[in-house]
Amino acid sequence: GIARAIVTNVTHGRASQGASTITQQVIKNTLLTRARTVERKSQELVLAGRVEAALSKREIFEIYVNEVYLGEGRYGVEEAARHYFGKSVGELDLGESAVLAALPRAPGVVTCYRRVDTLEARRDYVLRQMVRHGFATQAEVAPFLGQAIQPLEHAPGESSLDPAAVEFLALARAELIERYGEEALPTLGATVTVSVDLELQRRSRSAARTQLAELEARHGYGSHARPLSKGARERLRTRALRAQAKAPPQPGERATILLDEPSVKGPGQVHGILGDRPVLVELPEALAALPEVELARRFPPGSALEVQLTGAGPKESLRAELGPGPELALALADVRSGELLVLVGGREVQLGDFDRARQARRQPGSTFKPVVYGAALRSKSFTPASTALGGNLDGVEGAARSVRLREALAQSDNAVALALMRAVGPEAVHAFARDVGIDTELGPHLSLALGTTELPPMELLTAYLTLARGGVGIEPKVILDVEVPEGLHGERPEARVDARSPRFGVDGDVSALLTDMLTSVVTEGTAKAAGELGRPVAGKTGTTNDAKDAWFVGYTPDHAAVAWVGFDTPRSLGARESGSSVALPIWLAAMGEASEGLPVSDFHQPDGALERATIDERDGAPACRERRRWTDPERCTTSWWFTDCTPARSRELAPYLRCVSPTQWRDELFLAGTVPERAPRPLAQVDGEAAGAEAAPRARAELVSFSLFRTELGRPLDEASEDPQLPPAAHARGRTQLRERIGSFETSLVELWRRALERDASQRAGSWTAPQPPAGTRLRVRLRLDGEGELRQLELTRSSGDELLDAWAEACVRRAAAASAFAPTPAMLEAVSGEAEVFVELVVGDA
Repeated sequence: GIARAIVTNVTHGRASQGASTITQQVIKNTLLTRARTVERKSQELVLAGRVEAALSKREIFEIYVNEVYLGEGRYGVEEAARHYFGKSVGELDLGESAVLAALPRAPGVVTCYRRVDTLEARRDYVLRQMVRHGFATQAEVAPFLGQAIQPLEHAPGESSLDPAAVEFLALARAELIERYGEEALPTLGATVTVSVDLELQRRSRSAARTQLAELEARHGYGSHARPLSKGARERLRTRALRAQAKAPPQPGERATILLDEPSVKGPGQVHGILGDRPVLVELPEALAALPEVELARRFPPGSALEVQLTGAGPKESLRAELGPGPELALALADVRSGELLVLVGGREVQLGDFDRARQARRQPGSTFKPVVYGAALRSKSFTPASTALGGNLDGVEGAARSVRLREALAQSDNAVALALMRAVGPEAVHAFARDVGIDTELGPHLSLALGTTELPPMELLTAYLTLARGGVGIEPKVILDVEVPEGLHGERPEARVDARSPRFGVDGDVSALLTDMLTSVVTEGTAKAAGELGRPVAGKTGTTNDAKDAWFVGYTPDHAAVAWVGFDTPRSLGARESGSSVALPIWLAAMGEASEGLPVSDFHQPDGALERATIDERDGAPACRERRRWTDPERCTTSWWFTDCTPARSRELAPYLRCVSPTQWRDELFLAGTVPERAPRPLAQVDGEAAGAEAAPRARAELVSFSLFRTELGRPLDEASEDPQLPPAAHARGRTQLRERIGSFETSLVELWRRALERDASQRAGSWTAPQPPAGTRLRVRLRLDGEGELRQLELTRSSGDELLDAWAEACVRRAAAASAFAPTPAMLEAVSGEAEVFVELVVGDA
């Protein structure tokens, strides 16, 4: 058989012949790949002799019958016997055994459920051969010859695959449909090898369910009630009575009821009270089947339970049902191979159900911020030491402060993310998102930085997996191998598409630096609980408005995972819930199981790609770390006492270094060539064009006209209408005087207007407020001031058409006039009113 196959393959110039003996089949199934190549044939030639020399024919045959494929996804005679006949192989009668013996020839085409007439003919042939060779008598085989095969009946779509892996089964089916078409599935007989780690999948789903149960118990929704104190029970009852006094409860309303004593009174029912009306809650079938002890634990008397009212019951009672509880998505992949080991699409998923990990599209919240920060780092206009004005989205005066980008990412500062998005521009952010594997089309709006564009969890996992792999992109792999058996005549169907993954990725130095920044989220930011893993972790929490979505996406040097929790119909998960309290524990449980027994390793950093320097943690300025005692203020910028400091030498080598207290030292990483030589300018002051901004609203303010009044004439004098009775020198002196007086006013106004545009953009981002008016929008404001500089009148004479922007403009002009102590000269005052008139024009952008 082997010699014939090799000769045929060489003659035809391709692999076309397969092995035929039992020994060769064992070697192919257990020792070698299934590739049909001359190299594999030659390996079989060598191994066949060795196997037959080491094992008896019976031992070889035993291996064969326990490994051979027998159709319907069954391998080995024991599994096939249980699937087709519901018996162990030792319990089969002669006819059923002959059926199994007839299956190996083309198990993908002929089974007990497909082309049964062909299988029956083969069974009869096997039985007659047994008589011919003395393994059975004619009387023993006669009852089975010509009889119909009677296998077990399986429901359509029923599978004996472990229920923990139904998400992987759905992916395997989708892959086969893509390659061969849905019409080919019934007769394809394909064997698909998937990447699932079944034990890890089971444990991860179980841990996730436990976390959801705890979440439900904290808030009293889904299938768990929330215990209440005596005072809380009274308050709940009082609120319900007040609500009933205003309007009776209606079917379809969501209500929180107080459970009776005892709460579980009958099969499948929980009893409670809403105000003064009894409520009968019908439990779903799966929940009603639980033991009464478990129901009493979930629904203790005196606890609060959220229900959906369905109608009225007897004697003024109400009927209700439990509302749906929160759902989850969880996916975990191996960093090195990219293989997907865990895929959980919900707490209870059946074949064909909605897979939230792949199919749900939800706002990612702050888990999208690393994409914005990555685009900024790649531009080399920003470093982790760059600073920005953060923490002032709530409009509270004085709440804003300067923060470094590393600190802003760790603390999930929204104001900094918006400013960074504006500075680098949407195109740079979109490009970085594509390069880490995000395929969803993203919008140009600033609120993209806050994760307002909906994404499926698997796309986020792909993005973070790319970072975990040092910037080398890979889509999580589920399908490891697809084997399609030969048909009756040795043919195999051709695949319609070539299953190739797209190429994407980012530079290794950018990925390493962003990974290092994401470790700060764990060590000093919103995900400190991830430190319980006991190994390096980089990741990001995410919580959308009103806690409708809770996320954690993160990775170690070994695994990357995404966890999401939320209601299918978006609603709040509850007060004080967030990604760190809801999603992170699920991520941590799965990652802990996956990491068990693995050695602890650090994230890889490319050689020479990153530079380390000491900065002043207050503003990112480079700092001096020489340690000798010195307090000479002429040579040190600050009179700090150090141990062993030689500032003179340091100044000569690096004159830009700042001398600061060791308590303010911070070691920081930079891309090669980006270590700053001075304190970085705050992000709000970075020129938009230099930072690569495409649509960043820059501010401009200018004094477009002013009036000079001669007291004796009582008429204005400006460049457009000069008094011919005054000499030109008088005109020049008046204008010079005026510009000197208004200089500080104009400077102050420009700065206030710039800040106003930034805050205006922040407040509009992610809301239903109309977008900011475009660049080139002009506003004009008229001021009248008395001789002491007090503002007497302020009027908007040219509106932007946007009430919010108009309000910003008026506020800026008013504050600038007060802050600059603008006192008009006598030449600026009208003779009659004794007031000066000034017109100011404010511009959005540079137009």
